[in-house]
Amino acid sequence: MIKALLLDLHGVLISKFPISEYTQAVKEWLKKKGHEVDTYERWKEGFGTFSQACDYHNIRQEYLNVMDNLPVYSEDCSDMVELLRKSGFELYLATDSSRSNAIQTLKTAGYPPEMFKMIVTGNDVKFAKPNTEMYEKIINGNRDEWLIIGDRITDIIPAAKLGLKALLTEKTGLRWWLNEIVKLRGENSGKGVSD
Repeated sequence: MIKALLLDLHGVLISKFPISEYTQAVKEWLKKKGHEVDTYERWKEGFGTFSQACDYHNIRQEYLNVMDNLPVYSEDCSDMVELLRKSGFELYLATDSSRSNAIQTLKTAGYPPEMFKMIVTGNDVKFAKPNTEMYEKIINGNRDEWLIIGDRITDIIPAAKLGLKALLTEKTGLRWWLNEIVKLRGENSGKGVSD
């Protein structure tokens, strides 16, 4: 039975991530480093190539600083997340964002950071997802009791490597999945929470 949920931040709890502003910020940062990118697809490719060709740890810190300056947007699902917590799930957060960005984002979006038993951020690890390091800092006990919830394949790959159940929310949105999880838990007399 699932007892612990490990959630991603941007794209899961924060569903209206400012992708155009994020893309622009990363493109400008890459340009300063000598890598021109002209489209969203190419910036991802450029960032991957650039980060592999350089001192990863220094580049990662610079990237986290770029993330710190982004605005926060959110679809409010804090009621659903609180219902999961009250239903007995332990909640954990794993995000590649910096700690200051993650805490600011959570508070702005109405998620008290205290609702999470543990928060691991990009500042706490040497390697970003899909490396397993972030999940290994959090996962304890029976792996059958954990469910990883992410919006990108990079959230799911480390779960698969560690033999954990994972849920990709990419197309359906968090509210629908949280409702299904509450129903599966058997809490609330088998009824979900309406949208």
